[in-house]
Amino acid sequence: MSYNKEKVAVYWPKEWYDKIDKIYSHYHKKLDEWDKWLFKRFFPRSMIWFNVIDLWAWDWRMAKFFENKSINRYLACDISEKMLSRGKNWYEKKVLDLDEIFPFEDWEFNLAIAFFSILYIKNLEQFFDETYRILSPWSRFIVLHHIERRPVEYKVWWEEFKILNHAYRYEYVEEIANNSFFTIDFEPIYENWILVGKLYCFTKD
Repeated sequence: MSYNKEKVAVYWPKEWYDKIDKIYSHYHKKLDEWDKWLFKRFFPRSMIWFNVIDLWAWDWRMAKFFENKSINRYLACDISEKMLSRGKNWYEKKVLDLDEIFPFEDWEFNLAIAFFSILYIKNLEQFFDETYRILSPWSRFIVLHHIERRPVEYKVWWEEFKILNHAYRYEYVEEIANNSFFTIDFEPIYENWILVGKLYCFTKD
């Protein structure tokens, strides 16, 4: 944690999620309205015996879409052990720093998901390379990315604070994904005719 000139606390993502793990579920409805479940159009038609990895489980909002599917495995990852502990117990959980080398085998997963996470990753090139490595051929990596021009200020109880992030341009994200050999498709997300995010489907050919 640090302080900016206005004396507002600035947290690293892990510090923030550890701090608000018990109340973050209040954000679910707003986020569901924001992306309107558009990501479902990128889901494979059949996911029988799939190994699925959620690389940023944080609010465990994605798990519900796989609970009754005939998949083999759903692994929820997050940098915050406290956030993971709030999730259900039918799936695997693993504390994972997305800026580190992933502790998984090559071709271990058939589908990867990462929502609202890219802006918190420092080493984006390594992140995409590692995701490509752990996916089997012809697998999909579904990503929801939005740009925060500057850290959003939050207020929880009596404390005001911001979260450190990286405002990666969409063009830069696409360049990095392309350099990691992903094929790129996306769905733009608009609010009041303004582009507020992109829902990506990166495919490992």
